[in-house]
Amino acid sequence: MTAQQVIGLALRLVALFLVMKALTLVPIALGSESYAQSSGAGVYVSALLYLVMAVYLWKFPMSVAHRLLPRSSHTDKIITNSNQIAVAGVALLGLWLLVVVLPSLFYQVAKAIDLSGGGSLFESLAREGGGLILLTDLFRLVMACVLLFKARRIARFLTA
Repeated sequence: MTAQQVIGLALRLVALFLVMKALTLVPIALGSESYAQSSGAGVYVSALLYLVMAVYLWKFPMSVAHRLLPRSSHTDKIITNSNQIAVAGVALLGLWLLVVVLPSLFYQVAKAIDLSGGGSLFESLAREGGGLILLTDLFRLVMACVLLFKARRIARFLTA
């Protein structure tokens, strides 16, 4: 089994996690509708995004794995050195963080657009106290991208 195949397998596990996460959001959306706080549309959209990401990861795990790690032949073994395992682990950590932060970031932006009512998004964020949450989500998005795209460099640092 190559490093890409391990990543592909892990991506399918992430897809299953995303489906479970989407299914847990439906009762939350129904609950928010019953309390008449909001329409729950943002939660439904987040659940839909989870499902879309899950379908993509389930159908095309190896295309994502080959983007994260360079292609290799099937004769390569995964345990050739600790650096390959570290690269796979860092890439998986970045992917997990990305999966967690994207729906939250989308929800915060959609909430700000909904609350702005045609006014400034930044004023609505400041008024509702969501600016710090949005800033935190943006920071987590940057960290996820760094972990994904600099996995080899981080792995060299970790295994040195």
